[in-house]
Amino acid sequence: MTAVTHTMGAAPGALPAPPVSAEPPEGDDSSADRALALAVLRQALVDAFELKRRDARKGETTPAAAEAKAEAMRFLTDADGEWAASRHAWCAAAGVEPEWLETRVREMRRGQ
Repeated sequence: MTAVTHTMGAAPGALPAPPVSAEPPEGDDSSADRALALAVLRQALVDAFELKRRDARKGETTPAAAEAKAEAMRFLTDADGEWAASRHAWCAAAGVEPEWLETRVREMRRGQ
């Protein structure tokens, strides 16, 4: 997993930084837990929107990569069910409003 900071990247073309609340979620005062939750959300965005994943040895797109992309998109976009509940739980752990993430995903999908 790629290391991330609370800004979720600042390089050109990087994912936008979420508005992270100043206070940790109730019952969780660990910055390591928040960093992990932000990393999970960031990885879902990377998995969902990376144009192509290639097998480094063969230079081919892999079925596992296609499945990871599809699962990441379900995690980010399902309106209800397990994926939506999971997204909301990770957002809460990261101190990110789910609506913010959902808006960014819609914007990214329009730009694809």
